[in-house]
Amino acid sequence: MTGIQQLSALATIISWLDKARWDNPDEIIKNSVYQSLNSEQKILVHWLCYITDLQRPWEMVWDKGGIIFSQLVKDYSEEQLNRHDITGFLEKHQRNRPHGQGKLTPFWAMYAKQEVYYTPRFPAQYKQIDRTLELLLDYGKSLINFMYQYINQYKNDPEGLVHIAHALDLLTYRTEVDTQEARACFKSRPKMDNHYKLWQIRRTEGHKRLWAALRDYVKNKNNRSCTEQYFLWPAKNFELNQLELPGDVWNDRFSRLILYKIAEATGVKLRVKRNFISAPALAREIYLRVKETNPYFYAEQLDVSFDFAPRMCNKQLCSICPFGQNAALKLCDENPDKFCPILLTTCGYKLNCSPRECPIKERIGQGLCSHGHGTEVAQK
Repeated sequence: MTGIQQLSALATIISWLDKARWDNPDEIIKNSVYQSLNSEQKILVHWLCYITDLQRPWEMVWDKGGIIFSQLVKDYSEEQLNRHDITGFLEKHQRNRPHGQGKLTPFWAMYAKQEVYYTPRFPAQYKQIDRTLELLLDYGKSLINFMYQYINQYKNDPEGLVHIAHALDLLTYRTEVDTQEARACFKSRPKMDNHYKLWQIRRTEGHKRLWAALRDYVKNKNNRSCTEQYFLWPAKNFELNQLELPGDVWNDRFSRLILYKIAEATGVKLRVKRNFISAPALAREIYLRVKETNPYFYAEQLDVSFDFAPRMCNKQLCSICPFGQNAALKLCDENPDKFCPILLTTCGYKLNCSPRECPIKERIGQGLCSHGHGTEVAQK
C-alpha cells in the first residue's frame, strides 16, 4: 500500500474505535453531591476537574476532585459573591491535612461523614480556578451561559468551534492576560478576533485540558445532555473536524509506535528543528491528508489511543493487535448478542458485535504496525 492508503486504512480503524468509545460512555463523576446539581453546575464541576487533570492519575481527578469541586460549585452557586471575594471563597474551601506537609494547601470537603482532601499539583492551577470563577461572575456563574454567548457571536464563522475553544482558553488558561484585559476582550469582538489570530496558529500546542473538556461537551452524551437543555450545538461552522487531539502521554506513545512512520511516507514534515512535531499537530496533518477518502475521520478521534496504548502497546500485545498481522481475528466470535471482544480487549469499550460494520473482518489496518518485529521511533 502507498502511504496515503495506509493512513486511510488507519483512519478507518480509528473511526470505528471512536464510534464505540462514545456509544454509551459511563458517567465519570459519580458522587451524590454532583448528582444533586443542575446541568449548569455539573458542567462547571467538569471544567474545574479538568483544570487539575495534569500529570496525575485520572481516577483521582474524577473521584476526589469530583467530590471537592461538586461541593465547591454548589457553594459558589448559592453564595453572593463579587470579583474581590473569589480568593477568600476558595481559601474557605482549603485546609491542611492533620500533620500534613507540602507547599500547596489542599482543597477540603466533608463527604459521607469523611474528610476528603485534594491538592492540585501546580500553583498555577489555583490561579486558573480563581480566574475562572471570577470571570464567570459576569455570566451568571455559568460556563454554559459563557459558551452560549460565543456560540451566538461566532455562529457564522467557519471556525466557530475553534473560536469557542479560544474563548474558553482565555477564560481559564491564558493567565498571562490579566482578568481586566480578558474581560475587555470578552466585551469587544474586534479585540477577541485580534487575540484569536495569534492564538489559533498554535492551537494544537499545550492545550490538552482545554480540548479534552470541549470535546466532552460536544461528543459525550452525558455532558452534551446538560448543554442541550440550554442550546443545541449547531452543525454548520461547529463541525467535529475542528476539534484537536488533546495530546496525552499515550497519544504520544501511539504516535511514535505507528503514526510517524506512516505519515512520513505521505510527505508529512515530522520535525521542527531536531524535535518531532507533537501528537496533536501530527493528528491534524493526518486529517488533512485523508479527509477526502475518510469523510468520517477527524483529528480528535486519535484520542482512542488513550485507551488503546496502555492496554495494547504498553503490554506489548502485538500478537493480537489489529494493526499487526491481524491475529485480532482470533478473538472474534461474530456474535451480535455479545460484546465485541476486539473492542473490549483493545480499548475496554462495551459495544455489541456488528459483523456487517467490522473493518477487522475486512483486514483493514493489517500490517500497519511493525513494532512486534522492529523498534519504536525514538524521540530526540
